[in-house]
Amino acid sequence: MNSLPQLNVLKCILSVRKTKTERFDVYFYEILSPAGVVSFRTVLSPNGEDSDRGAIVRSESVNFLLYAEQLLEDGALEEPPIPSNKLEELEMLLIEVLAPGEARQVLDREDSYIKTLEESVRREILARLGYRVTAYLHVERCDPESLAPFIREAGADAPGEPGSTEPLSFLVPCAPVIDPVKGTPVASLNQGDLVLLRLPEDETAPVREKLQRADPAFDGIVKGEVVSVHQDRHGGFTLLVHLSDEFKGVVSLEGNSRLRTEAASKKALTLADATKPAEKAEEHAPSAATVAQSSEGDPAWLYGLVLGSMVALIAILLLLRFIG
Repeated sequence: MNSLPQLNVLKCILSVRKTKTERFDVYFYEILSPAGVVSFRTVLSPNGEDSDRGAIVRSESVNFLLYAEQLLEDGALEEPPIPSNKLEELEMLLIEVLAPGEARQVLDREDSYIKTLEESVRREILARLGYRVTAYLHVERCDPESLAPFIREAGADAPGEPGSTEPLSFLVPCAPVIDPVKGTPVASLNQGDLVLLRLPEDETAPVREKLQRADPAFDGIVKGEVVSVHQDRHGGFTLLVHLSDEFKGVVSLEGNSRLRTEAASKKALTLADATKPAEKAEEHAPSAATVAQSSEGDPAWLYGLVLGSMVALIAILLLLRFIG
């Protein structure tokens, strides 16, 4: 775990008002690196009317994460206040709004940006899911070693073990490559479809660095496989896209958008191309054995014909010299 850069922990509690009398809490956290989202968790909680959510969200990061994990271990609520698909939509929305850049803003501007970000969360949830919420947020820098038990592949059920060598999955916010004429409607996309995405402009992003090393002319467009498609109540979509074992992309777009797919451009790189550029070159280069086999395959009669022609030419030249 020492190889990981310094990590930020974003803690969030949502007090959700479903009806005038029915409320529930959502506990959410993200572990963030400069590359994107390392790990996250979303847990429903029985409403704690007497709890001070502001104090809880400001508690030490490890304690907050342990509490969220304990809520999960205690088991699902007998009557979940929202269906699982709505919880997934909420989770994707939080990942989108609470991006690594927003967490850095909070840290750089201390607490002056917290209220702005809490209001953004409240507004987006109301507009896209129809729930009235009060958001409580806090961001802290944290020692990667202390976070090791909570780092898992993004979205996995079980946390990793300290010292685990399993590859981490970073969520990278991407922009769709829109093609209003030949593109595929977002509503028609299915799991496994290949779409073209534009990576963030940040030149220091690891995923972008890999692709630029593979192709110095890389223009920021990469090909990815659709993992899931989520539609909100207002017709917008959020896509989760597999880029590699290490990176996944998250894309938000309007319901009438048409995305450029693999068929529209064969030049788009994949992360597999970037990680094995030498092997790709070897695949297209003829091997010594192939050249030897080609030489061995030349017919013998061709050599005989060339030799016979040369002998006949020499004989004719000698005859003309003798006659002269």
